[in-house]
Amino acid sequence: MIYRILIIVLSSMLFGYLLGRKLGREEGLKEGILFTPIILRKRSLEEGKCTSCGREYFDLDGQS
Repeated sequence: MIYRILIIVLSSMLFGYLLGRKLGREEGLKEGILFTPIILRKRSLEEGKCTSCGREYFDLDGQS
């Protein structure tokens, strides 16, 4: 009797873990897709050049 209860408890904990992990991964992927362009733009502005092509930006006074 105690073994059945123990198996049920452990099985439900494993199921909860696997479900939570799956949902967390999906949420993380969605968040990564949304924030990647913002992070790339920030890095690009901090470095003063385009991160994809390497071209330098110009300041407001026309100097690079």
